[in-house]
Amino acid sequence: MLSTRLLHRIEDHAEQLTSVILHRFQSDENLASYRNLSENELHDQIWQVCKHLGEWLTERTEAPLKEHYDALGRLRFREGVPMHEIVLALQTTKDRILAFARSDGFSETMLELYGREELELRVSHFFDRAIYHLVRGYEDARKSRSG
Repeated sequence: MLSTRLLHRIEDHAEQLTSVILHRFQSDENLASYRNLSENELHDQIWQVCKHLGEWLTERTEAPLKEHYDALGRLRFREGVPMHEIVLALQTTKDRILAFARSDGFSETMLELYGREELELRVSHFFDRAIYHLVRGYEDARKSRSG
């Protein structure tokens, strides 16, 4: 994988990225419900994604992703977080990770540009699948409560 070095840089800066993302969550008026959640829990969830991004991207099956984000969707439903805020929170996380990847000071050789593009595609795919499974878990929890 050409993007391995950049991926390691993201993982090495997991704490910094987590702080930036948490600040975005706290300051974005469209994420008002997130201010009612445990900051420690949010920190740990964001940090886990950033610190173990390589593991998520190289996972051989979809089962761990499905299990994790299905459970997160169910949890957010029980916490009363609106679906649109959950999706925005994941998009914000993805955007901050990709912004870091774009600004990390790598020289702009063709090979490095290709590696960054490869990473962006893989990260985007990961978050698309995470959102899908999160929404499924959220909807299942809503159906269980109303049925």
